[in-house]
Amino acid sequence: MLFEVGKLYSRKDVCRLLRVPLEQTQGNWFTGYTSYNGEHFVFVNIETAGRTGHAYGDHWTQDHMLYWHGKVGSNMYTPTIQKMIAKDAVVHIFTRDDNRNPHFVYRGIGRVHSIENSCPVQITWAINKPE
Repeated sequence: MLFEVGKLYSRKDVCRLLRVPLEQTQGNWFTGYTSYNGEHFVFVNIETAGRTGHAYGDHWTQDHMLYWHGKVGSNMYTPTIQKMIAKDAVVHIFTRDDNRNPHFVYRGIGRVHSIENSCPVQITWAINKPE
């Protein structure tokens, strides 16, 4: 497994480990979520605003699931969201609770537990820890 559950990674670390070409390491890599080589990477600020000032209210539920909001304007029919919620999607979840810290904790592979077609879309992720 490329990522280790519980280990800290910056977005730059993730790009380096995936060998993302330098010219592809901008944009969506720094705006919450992106895709690369058919897998998805979600970087979540838990109960804190992101560096852009957006505070979505993302949080852990009592049953250890991640309640998460997509980007402003997203809904369940947004193409990127459709790919992320597909049954065979691989969605890597990274979280942090301090937006000044560039490092996120790798949590594992997210699977959709529930989805609300709001704007932005709201997804509750169950986290499967890779073996």
